[in-house]
Amino acid sequence: MQFVFQRELKQLTTSSLSTASIIMDCKDENQRKLKDNSVKHLMKLVATLKGIITLDLCLKNNNLGPSSGNPIGGCLEGLKNLRDLHIDLSENKLGAIGFSNIIQALIKA
Repeated sequence: MQFVFQRELKQLTTSSLSTASIIMDCKDENQRKLKDNSVKHLMKLVATLKGIITLDLCLKNNNLGPSSGNPIGGCLEGLKNLRDLHIDLSENKLGAIGFSNIIQALIKA
């Protein structure tokens, strides 16, 4: 699954997208949830969408901890054309540290 996902996202980066929706909501307890390391790789791929203007990023109901804030924030900081961001990180364990890292990155951007 990871290979297919990466290949599809790499194909998207070669086109000029202005809007992207990444929905990875793991509602089902039996579903494989994203962890901090997976988010790091996902955000590296999203960061290649340099021309993106609108981003809908739904990563709720996963196993994201405070260390996920750095790659998410770093990715968002690098998307200089981003004007409209919808982000849902509910039902994770980011805590104050994780959210602080994201907020600091958005302030810099």
